[in-house]
Amino acid sequence: MMIPGRLAVLFPFISFLAPSIAAEARADNTDASATTGAQQPVPPGDLVRPDDIVVTANRYGEAEVLAETEFSEEEIASQGADSIQDLITRLTLFIGDGAEEPILLINGRPADGDSSIRSYPAEALNRLAVLKPEAAARYGYPSGKRVVNLVLKKTFSSLNADIGISAATAGGQYGGSLSAGRVAINGPTRWNVQARIERQSNLLKSDRDIPPRTVSNAPTPEDFAAAANGVFRVDPNDLETLQPSRRSMSFNAGVTRPLGDFSASLNVNASSSRSKGLRGLPMAMIVVPAGSPWSPFANDVALTRSFAGTRALRNDNSSESVGAAFRLSGRIGDWRTNFSAGYTRNWGDSLLERGIDTDRLQELIDAGDPAFNPYAPLDDRLLLASRNRSRGENINARVNVSKTIIDLPAGPLTSNYSLDVRRNRSENRRSDNLDGLIEVNKRTRGQTNGQMSFNVPLSRRGKGEIRPLGDLAIDLSVSGQTMSDSGLQKQFGGGVSWSPFSFLELRGALEYVETAPSFDQLDGPIITTVNRIFDYRQQETAEIVSTIGGNPDLGRGSRQNFSLTAMVRPFGDQTLSLNVGYREQEAKGGVAAFPELTPVIEAAFPERVTRDANGQLVAIDARAINIARETSAELNSSITLRLPSPSSAKRIAKLRKPGTDPLRLSMSLNHRWRLKSELLTRIGVPVIDQLGGSGQSRHFLSLQLTAGKRGAGASLSGNWSSPARVQNGEIIDVARNFRNKPPAIFNASFFVEPAHILSDVGESRWMENVKLSLDVQNLLNGYRRITLGDGSVPAGFSRDEIDPLGRTARLTVRKRF
Repeated sequence: MMIPGRLAVLFPFISFLAPSIAAEARADNTDASATTGAQQPVPPGDLVRPDDIVVTANRYGEAEVLAETEFSEEEIASQGADSIQDLITRLTLFIGDGAEEPILLINGRPADGDSSIRSYPAEALNRLAVLKPEAAARYGYPSGKRVVNLVLKKTFSSLNADIGISAATAGGQYGGSLSAGRVAINGPTRWNVQARIERQSNLLKSDRDIPPRTVSNAPTPEDFAAAANGVFRVDPNDLETLQPSRRSMSFNAGVTRPLGDFSASLNVNASSSRSKGLRGLPMAMIVVPAGSPWSPFANDVALTRSFAGTRALRNDNSSESVGAAFRLSGRIGDWRTNFSAGYTRNWGDSLLERGIDTDRLQELIDAGDPAFNPYAPLDDRLLLASRNRSRGENINARVNVSKTIIDLPAGPLTSNYSLDVRRNRSENRRSDNLDGLIEVNKRTRGQTNGQMSFNVPLSRRGKGEIRPLGDLAIDLSVSGQTMSDSGLQKQFGGGVSWSPFSFLELRGALEYVETAPSFDQLDGPIITTVNRIFDYRQQETAEIVSTIGGNPDLGRGSRQNFSLTAMVRPFGDQTLSLNVGYREQEAKGGVAAFPELTPVIEAAFPERVTRDANGQLVAIDARAINIARETSAELNSSITLRLPSPSSAKRIAKLRKPGTDPLRLSMSLNHRWRLKSELLTRIGVPVIDQLGGSGQSRHFLSLQLTAGKRGAGASLSGNWSSPARVQNGEIIDVARNFRNKPPAIFNASFFVEPAHILSDVGESRWMENVKLSLDVQNLLNGYRRITLGDGSVPAGFSRDEIDPLGRTARLTVRKRF
């Protein structure tokens, strides 16, 4: 089914919102009005005469919650990001812990459903603001999520095209991408179109030094030469992939424009992805009996043969999706309102070929059918294979309204109310290799969420008699959720924010949530893939069939969260920030991802693991699981540095020549210390200490370092986690336990815009707005090292088996027209 055909149905709906060509923005992106916004309050210390009239107003695009961290247009340019999504990725450590994507606002309004904003060029931003933690509840979202406000320039126009090539430095895998996009902003009206295609070649075993698997009586190519009328030789590693080939395409288009007193947006998108993997040469050993028309011998003859020459087993996966989203926001009286609705439809197909049906093949030979040639290529009827096809659709609508209830001495008491309705329909069909139906599951589920939240300011620094308290506010939220075949799930939460001094901010939060599995966890498409993992029990590398997707047997649970955080800014601005936080969580009967298969986990979930008669690992059901109880506690700390400070950078820029910018340096170092992590899989079994023998690290370090300015820059990011131990079941012998030593992984990126650096290049119009970028992943070519207690390296943990891809490099050329 073709994506363009499906998109054709969506395009008529965009026409009533599309702006005229005459309304397109000017190409000059350095207009002062695009960077200054509304008039700012007079800064303290500036000369104000008694007869002056001082006008104060909110900045253009300002959110309802103050920013905790803000990045200016110049700082954004120094990051060298191609798109807003790329910029958010680069600023992950400044935004949060990176566990999940932040909630996005556009010019202070929720971006519900407007996924196209992520493809906008980073140059379209006037500034990016990371809001304070209470912002999520203030906008009607679950508390605890980080919120980022994207403030766009008032006028901007750009046509972008980029081409990129990538390769593993050890060879074997190569790829490329091509994208083009058009963005125009003219005040409240904006539109964009973006298309992208990307391909990656597969990585074969023959491209790496992979030790052969130990198989008794393994056949050689000479053993099945009869069908080819001569001996042919083949390297079996040429027919097995370590990583499949991949191809993806995406398209999105969006438009936003005023509609009376409101702002309306429409976004359409489509995507397609496909991966193809090889599982090796299928072999079969059969007996050609004496007297068979296909045997000239007087005795039974053992025949070892392949399926069809060098035809390898396949593991293919593909997915397609189309969607549309509509948003309408504005004011109705004293209420700030936001309505959004979306529709998504998706298709998936998964094929896994496991081998030759030797029983059926032997039956055909024993029958003595002269029409069946046991030496000729076999057809697909003699393959053992399974196919999973899925399709689904999701319809959702969200209404969010907020209002100031009363103006208190410390500020306005605000309330927020939201209602979210979703309906999901899915169908999963499982069939054999000839498309014979084995099983079909159809489900339709509905979900309704409602939430109300309140922000109550108790004190504000410099206000009235309660001045010594500084800034003090509380936020409260309560919500409920219902899902088909499930009762009401309740949620209560609250937080206290206190800033006794301008350089210190404290926050505490407590939350109780009754949880239920999501649509995807319940009814997601079933996908079977082949993974290469280490079997601790057998101490060998195993290629197993892994099943992921929805698990309709998942049940409800509950979760309690408690957190305390403190942020210190010694200089009173964003130059230097020190953060420390404590968080603990207890979940009962909740849903969790299936963890890495260690001996402890296998003992806890034996029904999820399949082994053959010889004890070799064959398959794992890796779908989500229910747990009896999980408790965790951790301490987080970070230090961020930005030079020059955001305030002084403006003064420095005024003293320099036009077009010159100061070199900017930003650094963030985060440390996460897991104090406790215990898992009780079911009542009546021992509690699993996941930090004491399950291979989980206690300490994690993350680094982000960037130095650059408009036109050139470099960045370095890194991650490290502490060594951990994997206990080999109940074996007491320390020498047979495993030590897991993760690597320090560093990624580096560089960019340069020749027209900004070399004066003579500016004479060539082709080099205007050209950017060259080089990204290197796994710069030091590190990999996770696994050793036994005696220091030896177990089989299956050689360098290329653990991380066959290694270091990769990507070169991108981008041109703005």
